[in-house]
Amino acid sequence: MNYLYTYQITDFPNSEVDLSALENEISKNNSLVDILDYINMTSPIVDIYFTEELSVGEQNMLDTIVENHDPTDNPQESQIAGDVSIGGSIYINSTASDLDQSNFAVVDPSSGLCDSTIPFSVYGTEFHWAENMGVSSTTSSSFLTKVSLTTSNLPSGTYRIIVNYGWSQSDGDGAFEGRVLLNSNQLGETHKVYPTTGDKFGNGNIDNDWLDFSSREFAQILSGVNTVEIQWRQSGGNTAKIADANIQIFRVL
Repeated sequence: MNYLYTYQITDFPNSEVDLSALENEISKNNSLVDILDYINMTSPIVDIYFTEELSVGEQNMLDTIVENHDPTDNPQESQIAGDVSIGGSIYINSTASDLDQSNFAVVDPSSGLCDSTIPFSVYGTEFHWAENMGVSSTTSSSFLTKVSLTTSNLPSGTYRIIVNYGWSQSDGDGAFEGRVLLNSNQLGETHKVYPTTGDKFGNGNIDNDWLDFSSREFAQILSGVNTVEIQWRQSGGNTAKIADANIQIFRVL
């Protein structure tokens, strides 16, 4: 059963009412918060419903709240200015769909300093891509660059580097060799493939067809401008081929 208490809009200061603010004001009263049901306004009438009948003292409290109502006391429009110290967890409900998540303040627990330049979610940002899909061949024992990617000025963070390429070579001495460079420094091992004995990763013999495609991934802490290269060569004078080469870089942390 509901108990109705009716007010005229003129009972409120300046004849102004904000229902969310009024509900918030009533909820601050320990005697009324648990029995408040809902509030309805059909101007000029404001109806306040409770699940229990109010005592004389409780009705006087309600009258005082109405007489001192502040329509700007709306918790849904609260703003925080200055320094805030929070212990425990913060929960944001689904009504905050308009929350600007482009940046989120992250606090360094050791220093207590806040860095608002770190995006709320960085995974997949700072994406860069370069490719060279054509077939290239060489008999040179010097490394040649198949594809190169130079980034923009990256913010400091952890990045994933992914490289892919197809390879083959003719029968004979020597090996197809492929490598990945980051700022002229090699990442990981050299990929070596021998035509008669198979490669160092367990692949079989080569007959000048496209034997396989190589896909390699690296995680690196980067900042600023960086250059990644896929290079290849033939170590014994035969023909080594490379095709469908691409590089991608994106931030993960």
